[in-house]
Amino acid sequence: MERSIVVAAPVEVAYDRVLGDELTGLFDRGHLLLPAIDATVTLSGPTRWGTEVGQSRRIVLADGGSMVETVRTIDAPEATTYEMSDLTGPFATLFSGVLGEWTFEPLGGGTRVTWRWRLRPRSVVGRIAAPVIARMWQGYAAKALERIQTSLGSPRG
Repeated sequence: MERSIVVAAPVEVAYDRVLGDELTGLFDRGHLLLPAIDATVTLSGPTRWGTEVGQSRRIVLADGGSMVETVRTIDAPEATTYEMSDLTGPFATLFSGVLGEWTFEPLGGGTRVTWRWRLRPRSVVGRIAAPVIARMWQGYAAKALERIQTSLGSPRG
């Protein structure tokens, strides 16, 4: 699953804002079965997100579920990868986790911001459900990326 936008900000600013902003400000709108984020709780590492490999936080969802997000790699300001594990709630029976990635690429006077997700199904049922969740994720990602584009500005055409 992948979705991109282009923002007016330079790469360094886009990277810093997307990774450094509080998730509840960017992911405050759910989409179909994918809930909004209600809170984050730092579990390890600095409170500023995306600054240290291995740092983790618990993400609390509006439907009562949660997951642990852990930074896997940092290649600032071009990319960072993370893993979501320890899922609770409705999707815990279908998926063991998610591998995620943010990339930031200079484009004209701005930056292409790309968000990717790869679901890790637990079973055949999870593999069957994955395409449906992937379609829902596109709407969820569109809402979050819209918030990012609003905060960083659209490039002038």
